[in-house]
Amino acid sequence: LDELTILQDGVEGFPADVAREMVEEELGAPIDELFSDFSAEPAAAASLAQVFRATLRSSGEAVAVKVQRPFVLETVSLDLHLARAAGQFLRKMSPEASQRVDVVSLLDEFAANFYRELDYVLECENGIRIARDMRRLPRVKIPANYPQLTSRRVHTAEWVDGEKLSQSTADDVGELVNLGVITYLTQLLDTGFFHADPHPGNILYVDSVHPPKLGLIDYGQVKRLTDQQRYDVAKAYLLVEAALRIDPKTDLQADPAAHARAKAAIARHQFETLGVKTEKLDPGVAYEQACVYFGRMDAAWLYPLNVIQWSDSVEARDPLKDISACEYLVMLNMTTMMIRGLGEMLQQYRNLAAVWAPTARRALSEQPGLLETVEAEIRSWHEP
Repeated sequence: LDELTILQDGVEGFPADVAREMVEEELGAPIDELFSDFSAEPAAAASLAQVFRATLRSSGEAVAVKVQRPFVLETVSLDLHLARAAGQFLRKMSPEASQRVDVVSLLDEFAANFYRELDYVLECENGIRIARDMRRLPRVKIPANYPQLTSRRVHTAEWVDGEKLSQSTADDVGELVNLGVITYLTQLLDTGFFHADPHPGNILYVDSVHPPKLGLIDYGQVKRLTDQQRYDVAKAYLLVEAALRIDPKTDLQADPAAHARAKAAIARHQFETLGVKTEKLDPGVAYEQACVYFGRMDAAWLYPLNVIQWSDSVEARDPLKDISACEYLVMLNMTTMMIRGLGEMLQQYRNLAAVWAPTARRALSEQPGLLETVEAEIRSWHEP
């Protein structure tokens, strides 16, 4: 998270007059007709865009106007084309290496996500959908979106005042970390439509209201899960939640036979249901990965490694071979690890499986008999 913060902050902006011209071109009207005030300098700048604070002339509401960096689409398209050509050359020259990591497929998936992120009409639609889904959580602040003032390269949304949650020293910051975990839980297991870019700059402590709210901004990257994917992920959380309770690291008196059956069940679920493909299909590595991605990533669990060292270790022992069948799972795991990483920066540690188990049970209850089948499988671990 520290590295992501460095990447997101302090990017050099492009000239404000260029941004103003783009806004007028994209929205089809002079800025002064649309906004009574438009900041002379960007309030924030990132690699793909910069954000200006403005005031709607029609209502006096404060808004954030995100303007795409000029020629970013053309520049990155050329880079992707050259990288893909290099990947195709690697396929021909080293088929074995391509079987391990298919660079072309990875680039194609990245490109698809990247082009969606650059279409601000989609981002606006995503924000409206997330706001509707999150109405059940009144302390979560999702900015209002303005489709009539949005185009492919310009996005207008409500201005949200707040500080980065990762930098807050407020006494109730732990409450909002809990709320963040619940928010992503709701998106992943209840609605199946989740914010896939929870870096520190997108998660705010909003203290302009009482009680303070959790602000979530920027919906360029989202992911949709099918109902079956939601059920498969919910089962993974329940398997891991039960396995961690009988893991020797947690319980020195744990039954070795029951734990061995738990490990085997989780490895089967990883390989056969979730679609994880590795070179060796090592069940021990699969179990270890599931415990971290769906359960615990705190220092006590990973000791003596940190999470980066641990990730390098499991990749060295059994490299990931193909993500085509589990691309959604990769994004899900990245998202949940980032939200937990935020908690750890604030000394707020979470066993994700334990926190999310009740909602996982509710998701599985949507289909008759599904929850009962999973619970029977867990009970079977303890049978002689």
